Parts: sequence; structure tokens; C-alpha cells
Amino acid sequence: MSNVYIESKWDLKHPVIEQNFEIALPLAKAWNELMDKLAFEEEEKIHTKLRITLQLSEEVIERIKNAVYYTPGLTLTALAEKAFCNIVDVLEKERNSPFPKRKDELKSGRPFKSEK
Repeated sequence: MSNVYIESKWDLKHPVIEQNFEIALPLAKAWNELMDKLAFEEEEKIHTKLRITLQLSEEVIERIKNAVYYTPGLTLTALAEKAFCNIVDVLEKERNSPFPKRKDELKSGRPFKSEK
């Protein structure tokens, strides 16, 4: 028997399903709907945006706002996301590996001065 499982969805035109359509077709359709729903939910996770609050100097904020204002289609969010991704890429390249997943949440507030 050939494999009717194609890229996580069932091929509804496969002979095995067509020959046993009374049982197989509803099951295959239900499976495909479930796969579509899971794919949509996974896509939603990818595009979920979270809020982050930080303080920047007035000069930097004005430069950012000017850049967004004079760049058609650019948003503050897109600019920030691209900038953060670019700097993390640079930092990871400098250390020759991606950062591991952190063990705890970041602590809020001002950092302690390190003693040197």
C-alpha cells in the first residue's frame, strides 16, 4: 500500500481514500482541518507581538521618529525589531554561537554596578 500522508495532510484523491470514502474521506477531511488549524495557530504564534518598555535618550528617540517619519511604510515596531535583530546577530557572531535560552526573566530596574 502506498503512503497517503503528504506534507502533514491527507491526499483526498488517493485511491485508498476514494475506495473507502464513506469512512476514510470524513476522517481525512477532519485530519486536514486539524492540520490547517494547527498551522494557523503556529503562524499566529510567529506573528504574536509582545510589548517591551525601555527608556532611551531624547536624542535617540528623535532620530528614530525622524527616520520613521521620512521612510514611507516604516513603523516604529518594524524599525525596532530590525535594529534589535541586527545587533543580536552581531553579538552572536562575535561569540561564535547563538545565545542560549535564558534560565530566568530579566530583572527590571537599573543594573548593579559591577566591581572591577
